[in-house]
Amino acid sequence: VSEIRKRLSTGMKISSSSWKEMGYRMLDDQDYPDALRCLEETNDLHGISLATAYINENYGLAKRARGFFEEANLHFIDASESFLKAGRIKKAVQCRKEGGDQKGAVEILANSGAYEDAAWLATENGLFSETSNIYAKLNKHEIGLASHALGKDFEGMFNYLKEFESIIEPCCWKQYIRFCYVGRFGDSDGAPNEFEKEVLSRIGSLKEQETVLLRYNLANKLFELRNANEKYMEAYEGGISSGLLEKSIQLLSDQALLKTPSSEQGARLYVACKYLQAEHIATNSWPKPGEDWQIHKVLQAAVRRGSAQIDSFVKTWENINQALKSFVESGTGVEIGKLDDVIAGYVNILVRSHEILMWCSSLTRP
Repeated sequence: VSEIRKRLSTGMKISSSSWKEMGYRMLDDQDYPDALRCLEETNDLHGISLATAYINENYGLAKRARGFFEEANLHFIDASESFLKAGRIKKAVQCRKEGGDQKGAVEILANSGAYEDAAWLATENGLFSETSNIYAKLNKHEIGLASHALGKDFEGMFNYLKEFESIIEPCCWKQYIRFCYVGRFGDSDGAPNEFEKEVLSRIGSLKEQETVLLRYNLANKLFELRNANEKYMEAYEGGISSGLLEKSIQLLSDQALLKTPSSEQGARLYVACKYLQAEHIATNSWPKPGEDWQIHKVLQAAVRRGSAQIDSFVKTWENINQALKSFVESGTGVEIGKLDDVIAGYVNILVRSHEILMWCSSLTRP
């Protein structure tokens, strides 16, 4: 300041080169406000950016020391921008990090060509998508995919796999497409959306898709996949084995399967019918006087649609319904011993529960 005042007091005109010289000398002396004044006089854009950057950095440090963190961060970001204009990459990155903008710091490094440094910084801060993008530029695709995996960014991983399919080694590609599917959809056995269907289809052949679904016990999805590909018998048998009784019998009815079942198939179908009806009874209240016990809606819908076994089962239950109805209305006994063991068990419970209900009611009468 004294040097500027001294020169101005003489009335001598200060040349542009002198302003510039004084400005950079003051930068070296860390006298940033006066350095900025000198450099503005000569319109030295580089020096102005540099002085402005140091001024904002000092403001940031001062604000942070006083506990004004949000204001401090804004000054650090401004300082980073000015350092970047001045070509001071290292300081630009430092101030960007001080201002809490780690992603911005990564971008500065990547844009300057310091890809490895950018990738390390991104990984350290959990910016796995940015890490992947950087390694894609370096053609290090396995590391790029691993970055998506670390961040559990499965949609990003799938897009990466599609974009670089022709470049990524096939074995690696196949492993990651499976990992992508299982990581994103492996913990849910609900109806797949279009994105899930697309990912599953890229796993490979239908057999390979089935293998993945089987391995992770995705029974509903396996059933729907086979059904959609018209592998009805496999869908039915797999559904029965997995406990998808309602879906399986519905499919059997819709596609008229098992018109002449083997003894083993017939036995499994009969068990499925029993448990469907048992579940229906267990989840429905006692019918009102004059009403029948309902038969499971899927079994009812399958009557006279090609399965003699289902027709016979439903007929049996119609007879059971009539017997239960007679018991409730007139007290006529039900011959439990003549019924199938599982069915008899439920009928016995129903009869006993009704008898107990009637007995309790008699105790409460005046």
